[in-house]
Amino acid sequence: MSAQKTAKVYAQAILKTALEDWLAGLQQVQRALHRQPDLLPKLDDPGTSPSAKEALLGQILPRDARPEVQNFVRLLAREHDLKLLDDILAELEGVLEEVGAAVRTAEVTTAVPLSPEDRAALEAQLVKRFGNNLVFEYNVDPSVIGGVRVRVGDRVIDGTVASRLSAMRERLIGA
Repeated sequence: MSAQKTAKVYAQAILKTALEDWLAGLQQVQRALHRQPDLLPKLDDPGTSPSAKEALLGQILPRDARPEVQNFVRLLAREHDLKLLDDILAELEGVLEEVGAAVRTAEVTTAVPLSPEDRAALEAQLVKRFGNNLVFEYNVDPSVIGGVRVRVGDRVIDGTVASRLSAMRERLIGA
């Protein structure tokens, strides 16, 4: 590999690492806002008091997000620009793709928390399938009953018991 290509690989790795936490934190906020659509109008309403906004933000800000990410989300809410979060993320992801450092979130949902060994094995399989540019987010949802559901971008791999039961129900009703 030429020195220029090697330098580019290092630069992409730095960019990816630097923005990984930002992207993951903002995507968590985005998903929380999509799950609770009544929050965005309240957060973007100029009539909502700062203390009420802070309480609402407490419902969607990931506790493990970097302080800079949390402060940025607070800034968006204060400036009534939280509605721009989808566009901001799309632009950020576009910039990362342009420089070859795109990071995608693999959202993994299981009925019970996975052990570290199971996480490592699943992550290895997903990296093999989707590439090294994944950030993993784990969710526990007892309604899946068992198995695992993985969402990477617009691709969904649903191996949950709930989806199998639903498919079986459809086949029985349709028969």
